[in-house]
Amino acid sequence: MKNNTTARSFRIHDQLEQVRFLPWTLESTRMPYELSLDYGLDALGNLSEQPQPFAPDSVEHHLLNVIRTGDITPLLARGFILNERPGQGDISRNVSLYDPAANTCYTLGGIGLVKSDPDNRERFTLSDPLLNQRYRDHEANKNDPGGTRYVSEKGFVTIENNSRIGVMEYQSGPYHMVGKTLDCERMRKAGLTTPQYIAAGRIRNLADGRYGFSIYRSSLTPDFLPNLHLFLDQQARLKPLYFRFLQSKYAQLGFLHRQLGETHGQPTNTNTLVEIVAKDSPEGFDVRCQYKDFATLHKIPQTTRKTLKDGICPINIGKTILKSPKVAAMIYDLQLALTQELNVLILPLGMFPRTDHKLAYLLDSLPKLLIAVVRAYGINRPDQIQALLDFSLAPTLGAIERGLPAEQFNLVLGGVAAHAMFGFSEAYYNQIEVR
Repeated sequence: MKNNTTARSFRIHDQLEQVRFLPWTLESTRMPYELSLDYGLDALGNLSEQPQPFAPDSVEHHLLNVIRTGDITPLLARGFILNERPGQGDISRNVSLYDPAANTCYTLGGIGLVKSDPDNRERFTLSDPLLNQRYRDHEANKNDPGGTRYVSEKGFVTIENNSRIGVMEYQSGPYHMVGKTLDCERMRKAGLTTPQYIAAGRIRNLADGRYGFSIYRSSLTPDFLPNLHLFLDQQARLKPLYFRFLQSKYAQLGFLHRQLGETHGQPTNTNTLVEIVAKDSPEGFDVRCQYKDFATLHKIPQTTRKTLKDGICPINIGKTILKSPKVAAMIYDLQLALTQELNVLILPLGMFPRTDHKLAYLLDSLPKLLIAVVRAYGINRPDQIQALLDFSLAPTLGAIERGLPAEQFNLVLGGVAAHAMFGFSEAYYNQIEVR
């Protein structure tokens, strides 16, 4: 059944904004699943191992039936909208649905193989999972096989993504469903903005219950690329709404690091989403950053000796860094978040045919973005910001002048700025050294 709704309006801080939903269809050829509901909501609405049955004809009841049958038609008939269309050639095991009546998104995880049609970018099929094929070996993922890199007391550790296509391990392996669900609930109770899991359990008739499913909900999280206009105005200038998002995102990352003592591991644009939440006024909305996918959480190492040598960014600009495992773990998160954050400026760069025009656009936009990030993350004094900007921007612009494509500026700046923030910080400068 086709997703016919293409846009909805929200008044966010007295500005009327349009949220766009890309049209796409999802037909199911998948086998029925037999489910065991091991985690659900109790009578108080909390996640529990003794869940209350979902009421007949409730939204939750219908969501569970979608996982059982693979058929989303009943929910679309109730006015739900398919959200977050997968990219052409991508493969997924999740489906996101939006209920406009309640401004609520629901994500169904482990639902099967969602695959695209090479001849129709709006058509997708929900198929049986491919249990004999690893995600990292699939043709669509050859250039990005996934996996996680984190920092231990002894240094960098890489965990390969050995998950199978269309499924998630229920309670085995490094990224299993139970751990992901419970860690998300733990982070939510600790004060981070996260989705709320409302169901998780085993798929009993698939590999003897080795794989599982989940359902979580939140306020609307718009698809990123179709909604770049939420962040950029018609002249490609960064909008006030975007700076509200940055404040929420990097303040929460600092809270995760310094108060909770953990790293996210993958704070990418797909795991740090803009969330549109209702305010006290019935027609008023605000934005914040939602963190999700906590399967890659790791405790921050406590070693403060400078024992790790690393490049300052993925591109060789002649600078290496000696740093402690404690600082390296936090920088890894911050660098990944910043590198992807800067993607917001890459599409506008394509409007400028000349490199000098691209540089002028970056010089106008980047200081504003970086200042917002530095202030929100909270380890640098205000009087350090200008020196921090100079240190970060000079090698980035220099690399472009030497021939680096301007559209790759984020690969340099994400790493240099993340290291600079810690190098200028009074709390951490003695754990990091530029060589």
